[in-house]
Amino acid sequence: MGAFERGGRTGTSRATVWPHRRGSCGRSIEASSAYQPGKVRFVSSAIEIRYTGMNVSHTILSTTASTRWPPDRGARTHMKPFPLRRGAMLLVVAGLTLTACAGSSDGPQKPSNTTIPEFTFSLPTLAKSMDMTSGADVATAGIPAATTQFLEAATLSGYKPVLAEKTSTPDPTTIVYDLRPEVKFSDGSDLAPADVVWSFKHAQRAKASNASLIKSVESVTETGPMQVTVKLSKPDPSARFNIADTSVPIMQATFGEAHPDDLGTPDAVPIGTGPYVATSVTPSKISMTRNPHYWGTKPAPDKLNFVVIGDDTKAQLAVRSGEVQGTRVSDLRTFDQWKKITGATTYAAPQMMMDFYGFDTRKAPFDDVHFRRAVAYSIDRKGLVQAGFGGQASLLQSLAPLETVRGSAPSAEEADTFLDSLPQYDLDPAKAKAELAQSKYATYDGEVKIQFVAEIPWSKLVALNLQENLKALGIRSSVETYTYSDWLDAFYSGEMKTPTPMFFTTTPDAGSISYPIDPSSGYNFSHFASERTDAALGDLTSDKSWDAAKTILTELADQVPYVPLFQEKTVFVLSKGYVYTQKVTALDFQTGAYLDYLRPAK
Repeated sequence: MGAFERGGRTGTSRATVWPHRRGSCGRSIEASSAYQPGKVRFVSSAIEIRYTGMNVSHTILSTTASTRWPPDRGARTHMKPFPLRRGAMLLVVAGLTLTACAGSSDGPQKPSNTTIPEFTFSLPTLAKSMDMTSGADVATAGIPAATTQFLEAATLSGYKPVLAEKTSTPDPTTIVYDLRPEVKFSDGSDLAPADVVWSFKHAQRAKASNASLIKSVESVTETGPMQVTVKLSKPDPSARFNIADTSVPIMQATFGEAHPDDLGTPDAVPIGTGPYVATSVTPSKISMTRNPHYWGTKPAPDKLNFVVIGDDTKAQLAVRSGEVQGTRVSDLRTFDQWKKITGATTYAAPQMMMDFYGFDTRKAPFDDVHFRRAVAYSIDRKGLVQAGFGGQASLLQSLAPLETVRGSAPSAEEADTFLDSLPQYDLDPAKAKAELAQSKYATYDGEVKIQFVAEIPWSKLVALNLQENLKALGIRSSVETYTYSDWLDAFYSGEMKTPTPMFFTTTPDAGSISYPIDPSSGYNFSHFASERTDAALGDLTSDKSWDAAKTILTELADQVPYVPLFQEKTVFVLSKGYVYTQKVTALDFQTGAYLDYLRPAK
C-alpha cells in the first residue's frame, strides 16, 4: 500500500486494492505516503487508509502505532478457542485458514486427471547443489526433493510415510524405520538398507550442511532385511523431525561412493528414488523428466523446469506471459498484485515457520540481558507486520508458533492464557531506555552491526527499522547485507554475526520448542543456555512436556536471546490452466509433496 516506497524524488505513493465482494479476496483500500529518495521510512506522520467510512492510521518507523479497522488480534485473528487433542489440532487449524484466491477469471478452476506436458516453476534462487546435504535450505529444497526422497515427510499434522512404510520409536533414544520393499532408484536398482545407512553417514560428514542438526545420531545399522535402526546418544526431541526435514535425503550408496568429491554437481547428480530425474543443471535453469522406475503415484508434469527470477515483479510478468506456470511468492507485500493476474490463483496456507532476530549471547554487548531487551523494545513489530507481508502474516507471541504451543498444551484455552502472560517486546522507547540504563553497556560506544539477508524482504525492513530506532538510545549502528548463500554458510558454521535474522520450520509437537536452545539441535546460534532450560529439555518428550514447554518459553521471553517477530503464510501462485488439489505448505515444498497436488485444470 505504498508503505515502503523508493524513488528518485520526494513524492506521494498511492495504491488501490480492488473492491471486496462476497467470495472474492480483496478490499477497496487507498493508501498514500510521502517518501524521500534512497530512504525506506515515512516522511509523513501516518498513512491514511479509508475503508467503508472507517479510518486506520499507523506509523511504521516512528514510536506510535494505532489501529481502528479490522482489529489486529495477532496469530489468533481467525481462530476460535476449541478443545483439541494432541496431534489432531494442526489439521483442523490448517484446514480452516487455507485460502485460495482466483484472479479476474470466470470462477474457480477444477482439477483434471490428465498429464501436463511441461511445467516451469520460478524461484529467486536455485539449489546450491542437487545433493541436499551440500546446501539444503527451505527456499530451494523443493528442487532436489523432486529427485531424492526421505524416509518420511514432516507435515503440519505429524509425519507421512515415504520410503519407510512404518516408523516406530520404542524408546527415547531409538528410531526404527521399516522400508518399503517396492522402491527402486531411478537407474532401476532396488532400495536397500545399505543405501539408508550410507545416506546417514554421508549426511553426518564434516562438510555436510545439516550435520549439526543430526549430531545426536550415534549409530545407524541394518537390523532386518528391510529395516534400519537409528540410535541416539541421548533423548533428542528434534531428531526425528530433522531426519525427515531435508537433513537425510536417501541416495544410492554405490553412486555416492563413486563420487566422494563432486556428488551434487551437474556432472554427478545423485541417483534417487523421486518421481523425476535431472537432465540438465545450470546456474539459471534445472530441467527434469520422469523417473521411469518411480514407485509411487506419478505427478502430473511429464517435464519439469526450475528457473531463476530474482524478484516478484519480474515473476509476475513471467506468469502473465505464460513463460512460467507456477511460483512461490518471496515478497508477501506483493500478494495483492498477484491476485490481479487474470486467471492466476493464489494459494495461501499457514506454515509453522518462525521469523525472528537473534543475538550471540557470548559476545558484547549481547551478553547483557538488559541490552538485549533494549534492542527488542526498539523493533516496531506491529508496524512491520502491517506493512511487510500483504496481510499474510501475524505476530509471534513466543518463540514457538501458536500451533506448536496449542499442540503442547492440554487445551487451546490454556495455551492462549499462557501466551497472554508472556512479556511482549513491542516498540516502546521508554522501556528501551530504562533497560539500557540498567545494562553494563549503558554508555556503549561501539557499533551494532545489524544483519539482513538480501533475498528475505522482511529482514531488510526489520534491520532498517531497528537502525532508525536505536538512534533514540544513542546507539550507533550499521546495516550489513548477507546473500542467502553466505547466510547459510554462516549458519551451518555456527558462527553468525548478530543481530541477525533467523527463520525455521517447527512441528506441532512440544519437542520442536527445544530447537533454538538445545545444543544438539544445531539451531542454537545464540549459544544461550540456562539451568532452567537445561533441566526442562529432557521433559519435552515425557508426560511433563507442557510444564517443560512453559518453562522454556518463559525463560526465553525473559532472557531474550531471540526476539520473536512474525509467522508468515506460504503463498504459491499458479497461472491459468493449473490448480492445486489441496493446501501447499512450506513443509510440502521442502519434501517434494507440493508436486503431488499439482493438476491441470479442466
